[in-house]
Amino acid sequence: PNRFIVNITSHINFYLSRGVEVTALLSLRDRSISERIKFGEYCLTPEKGKAEDELALLLMEEAMKNHGELKSKGKPHVVPVSYEGMMEFKEVYLMKLYKQLGINSTYVPTFEDGNKKYVKDMAEMSFKKAPK
Repeated sequence: PNRFIVNITSHINFYLSRGVEVTALLSLRDRSISERIKFGEYCLTPEKGKAEDELALLLMEEAMKNHGELKSKGKPHVVPVSYEGMMEFKEVYLMKLYKQLGINSTYVPTFEDGNKKYVKDMAEMSFKKAPK
């Protein structure tokens, strides 16, 4: 199937130019887990998959530079959200996100870590110590 990647900065600019308040949530994942899922389940062409990932990261970085917290007045137009952070800190992370987005809610879902089936040992995470 065809795959598409949105230029986040252009998307935000489009809405802002029309007077529409917009906030993009950037879903950030541990790259080693993300790759394990992507290349193990639905991406049959690793070269294309890696190119997609690199482009997505460049577009996210551009959006954060152009519309992140320091660039906006009031609430940011770009909010990075860490999946692993959400799974680790659960309600605390979610309440901080609600506040950042101006959401008045106390709703807390049941958190289920989708990484469990891909990571048997936390030492496998990409944030482990880098080799010397």
